[in-house]
Amino acid sequence: MKSLGITSLFLIFSFHSGYSQKSTETKALLLNAEQAYINQKFDRAKEVFERATYEYDGKIDSEDFLLLGNIQFALKDFENARVSYFNFLKNLEVGDKRRDAAQISITRATQRMKIANQEIQDKADPKPKEKRTVAKPQIPQDYTIKERVPIYPGCEKFESNEQLKSCMTSAINQSIRSHFQKGLISSIGFGGSILIETKFTIDGNGKFTNIGASSLHPFLEIEAIRVISQLPQVQPAIQRDLPVSIQYGLPIILEN
Repeated sequence: MKSLGITSLFLIFSFHSGYSQKSTETKALLLNAEQAYINQKFDRAKEVFERATYEYDGKIDSEDFLLLGNIQFALKDFENARVSYFNFLKNLEVGDKRRDAAQISITRATQRMKIANQEIQDKADPKPKEKRTVAKPQIPQDYTIKERVPIYPGCEKFESNEQLKSCMTSAINQSIRSHFQKGLISSIGFGGSILIETKFTIDGNGKFTNIGASSLHPFLEIEAIRVISQLPQVQPAIQRDLPVSIQYGLPIILEN
């Protein structure tokens, strides 16, 4: 698996091979569901897919589970997406290169399901914040407390926090566009713009940690996490003259 890039894996992770045994009407519905998915009309894709399975006596062939899993993932139905990817995987023969791609999708759907469940739990049962009494240091009146956002390499010439943050955001976006695997979006089939919501922490050492991503397909999320994890170390944020961790949310828009 290490010898294949994620784009190469997806290129062999296609939809069509299970359509041949179905009626003309069922095949047409499945192709319509696939087209709706490609056009990012995911509710429509799910509706048409369900009509196709009804026409096919309620059956879902192994190959069809891939399309269903992708639709469910895009709709953030991660639990069912994981089941669909597994149903696709279990009927693949040993040595079939699609097994790697299916396993990646199962793993990512499982991760997203756990994150979503934890977020629901945290909202339902928020942890009380600890109240801490911190002694304020005695600071001379003529001393200026230094508070500064992280400094990305190449942004050192800027002085204000607003300029530094703008420079870093621009530099990160440029780096992601440059290093994101070419052809991944088109290999998935999406056209137009793709939004990937990312979040990460820049820790007190200036390293990017706790990286998360949310998008329409597991491969897009995995690739965004990979690219951000390879960003260079920065000068950490400073608060009250000490390096501190700081959290960021950064939307990434990629054009196909």
